[in-house]
Amino acid sequence: MPISLEIVTPSEVVYSEQVDHVVIPTSRGKIDVLPHHIPIIDTLSAGDIKVEKDGSTHYLAVGSGFVEVYAEKVSLLTDQAIDISNSDEAEIEEAVKSGCGSP
Repeated sequence: MPISLEIVTPSEVVYSEQVDHVVIPTSRGKIDVLPHHIPIIDTLSAGDIKVEKDGSTHYLAVGSGFVEVYAEKVSLLTDQAIDISNSDEAEIEEAVKSGCGSP
């Protein structure tokens, strides 16, 4: 059973998919989220999001914000996010300079 993952910035929904597993950087360290996870509300730390879906792994970089985890849904509210897989080197470097994806 998949879990719904949504990553939202002030200007757009960056990612909205059904996934199998997600690893999220929080103020308490990285958390692994699978379906039926216990509810959590925490501070999202800038860093990399690891998403596993249909046997493949996908990475996104996010800035700071908030994370809400429920049994079947994960919502990330962040100041910025980029899809590392679909970005060129210059775009990733610019994002890191502005705080997106910095540990």
